[in-house]
Order: sequence, then C-alpha cells, then structure tokens
Amino acid sequence: MLSKRLLALADFIDDNEIVADIGSDHALLLCYLADRKRLVKGYAIDIAKGPLKQAKKNITEAKHNNIDCLLAFGLSELPQDTTVVVIAGMGYKTIKDILTNDWDKLQSISYVIIQCNSQISLLRRFLAERQVNITDELWVKDYKDYQLIKFNIKKKKDYLEKEIYFGPCLLKKKQHDFISYYKKHYSKLLKNYKLSNKEELKKEIILIEENLKDFF
Repeated sequence: MLSKRLLALADFIDDNEIVADIGSDHALLLCYLADRKRLVKGYAIDIAKGPLKQAKKNITEAKHNNIDCLLAFGLSELPQDTTVVVIAGMGYKTIKDILTNDWDKLQSISYVIIQCNSQISLLRRFLAERQVNITDELWVKDYKDYQLIKFNIKKKKDYLEKEIYFGPCLLKKKQHDFISYYKKHYSKLLKNYKLSNKEELKKEIILIEENLKDFF
C-alpha cells in the first residue's frame, strides 16, 4: 500500500499521461498508476544504481511493459515524449538544481508536479520569480506535512506576497491540515518574536493574521 503522500501524488496525475518520475526510487508511483491502467508510459529516472535496480525488479514482478528505467540526474536525459514530470521526495536545493539545469525542457511538458521536503517557501519563491503558472496545490498530512505543487511554464503569472508565502491555491482551499499547521506555527512565531523582536518574524505574523486569523 502506498503512503498517503504517494497516493496524493498519484491522484494529482491525470489519466493517460506519459510520466517521468524524477528520483523515482523504487518506481512505486509508476507501478501504482500502471496497475490501475492510468498510465500510457512511465520513465523511472534516478541517479543512484541501487534504487534503480530495485525499481527494475518491481516493474518486472508486476509485469509492466510500459515503464522504462533510466540512470540520469534530473531532467538531463528526459525522453522527448514525456507529458508530465514528477519531482518528489527531495530537498529544495536538489529540486532547484534539477529545474535550473534543464528549465527549457519544461516548455513541452503539460505540467510538473513537485513535492519538496525542505524549505518549501524558498522553492515557491523560486517558482514565482520565474512566473510559472501554478494550477493546483494540495496539503497532505502523512508522517509529516507535505505540499504538492502543480505548474507549467507555458503561461506567465505574477503572485502576491501572500500567495508566495502560503501558496495561491492552498490559500483559497484552506484545508483543515493547512489551518491546523498555521495555528501552531503562529503560536511559535509569537513566542519567538517576544524573545528576539526580529523584523522578519513580525512580517510573517502579520501575513498570517491578515489572511487566516478568522480560522484561529
């Protein structure tokens, strides 16, 4: 059974796509989609030989002939027929490097799905500076809090500071786990601000008060 995080990623992918899963680890996401006949073709791409070996084993045992494994870093060997790119389970710096190195390759992609394990605010600012078109987001509570971002670069879009901080779609949805997280985060910010009086903490507190205080 997939984790809630991977299930959410699977639900974020439309049917009948050609999906490149970057850093696919054991190809669990692609196998899940193939099991349910939702996948035209899949590419499990990983920089490490060990996980890729296990991915090949999983694919073979599941008898999926529409998933290929590629040893490569990020998007460097991205197959031309790919329609969807998934980059999940990595930190901000790694994801930023992957995107920066081959940004132009995203032009032909229908959409990209990202799930970043660290410094999500920096990643969202990185995307906002490039004016990507964020079409959907999802807050997922699993072993920890995760945020999924779906975007494309075919259309340029500008974002307000509050949209960069919270996520434009997350701010509209205001999911229960999203509100719960910011309640706790707000309390921590208040305590830290009383001790340090730092201006950046005050700005963050004001952003939360202006946009979410009605839910506290």
